[in-house]
Amino acid sequence: MIKKTTLILDATTKADPLALHVLEALKEHIHKSGSPLLVLRPSEMKIHHCIGCFHCWLKTPGLCIFNDDGTKITHALSRANRIVFFTPLVFGTYSADIKNSIERSIGILLPTFKKWKGEMHHPLRYPIEPEFIGIGFADRTDDGTPELFRSHLMRNALNFHAQSMVTTVFAKNTSINNALEQLERALAKPEEIV
Repeated sequence: MIKKTTLILDATTKADPLALHVLEALKEHIHKSGSPLLVLRPSEMKIHHCIGCFHCWLKTPGLCIFNDDGTKITHALSRANRIVFFTPLVFGTYSADIKNSIERSIGILLPTFKKWKGEMHHPLRYPIEPEFIGIGFADRTDDGTPELFRSHLMRNALNFHAQSMVTTVFAKNTSINNALEQLERALAKPEEIV
């Protein structure tokens, strides 16, 4: 069995006890699977915003013109078999740090198009089709936030040619025990990307 390399992009604060417990449980789950694990915290890294120059596509294939920590994240994203977006949710989607990390990774795609899953998408530059896991933290979960997060994760999963994804959203008032049970249920039921 091939071990899946797992990348966690963690944008939560270290002061959030619920996020800390869920993260530790997630890391334990990943370690039990035997997967090598890399955790990166974009908020603690220097990452210039993507300026849309497309040098990473056309002039320096796969490499951004900004030589900063964004390069480290792009490198990790291009090699991970499993990508976890561990994030507070803002307007139903990733935090700015996660969004910036994804935007800076456009160089792992090619500037051409191909039909994939019935839609036009950029082909991958590198031959990894990762599993996506989105774990979000929101003030509430009864306002459409989980559905919006799932929809956004699905769109990004399609762009990365992911084969499956897991998504779950925790309300800030979720007890730690309930959160850990919710995490286990979510991880046990990956959703096929269609």
